[in-house]
Amino acid sequence: MARLMAILMLFAAAPAWAGVEFGARLEQSFWTVSSAPDACELRHEIPRYGVARFQERAGHELGFRLDTDLSGASGREARLVLVPPNWRHDLRPRHLADVGSEARTLSLDRATTLELFHALEAGYQLSVEHPSPGAGGFQVAAAVSTVRFRDVQAEFSRCRAGMIQLDFRPVAEWRVHFDTNLSRLDARAHETLREVLTAWRAQRHMRVIVAGHADVRGGDTINDPLSRRRAEAVRTFLDVYGIPRNRIELRSFGATWPLDPGEGEAAWALNRRATVWLAP
Repeated sequence: MARLMAILMLFAAAPAWAGVEFGARLEQSFWTVSSAPDACELRHEIPRYGVARFQERAGHELGFRLDTDLSGASGREARLVLVPPNWRHDLRPRHLADVGSEARTLSLDRATTLELFHALEAGYQLSVEHPSPGAGGFQVAAAVSTVRFRDVQAEFSRCRAGMIQLDFRPVAEWRVHFDTNLSRLDARAHETLREVLTAWRAQRHMRVIVAGHADVRGGDTINDPLSRRRAEAVRTFLDVYGIPRNRIELRSFGATWPLDPGEGEAAWALNRRATVWLAP
């Protein structure tokens, strides 16, 4: 009887595990690179949990975001811990950050993103820990694996080096689109540009930069002046409705900066555009 009581007391004293762990098994663990003229992404799938991404866009710094598939996970603070490789017995897990989430997305600032990037290069794994969605009361831990992270670093670096470089850092961005071979603004473009006007009136110290683009058809002799005319059409509208002409900077990229590098009308329609940025 005494022995049975001792066993029962031992089980009673042992902490109960009330958590769920997510992570890719070794054979599932991959990092993949996707690239475009204005963006590079390094992506890692966490089965049944979500996707971790390092992203860099033209004019923006490298960032990290974690999108979760868990319903009800938004608005919950997460604890981020860097876990050293098993063979590094001299190292202990270290706290990276405590962050909140919005709309099932967790994002990091530039300094924390760089610290995480270099930690993954060094073999650390990221553990993202937060309360479970709903009223279950248990903890969730999602692992961002370091397996094969270094295998794609050269490709990711080439993408970042080849990305279109901007000489400003935008704080807001809008796009308007055009019909084939035209620079006329339609009603939807007018609506978008009124949003630009409203935003600029609230922060008149900002620079306004307008860039014109074309789809790949036509060649440089057509696309370069066409993209310039599209930028000029946007500048004229903004000037007429309140932003002084001398405050608007023009750029034109021809067909060198497609949103969609594919072929066909759907891709071409996306690429026939002008982009408007506000920047300090």
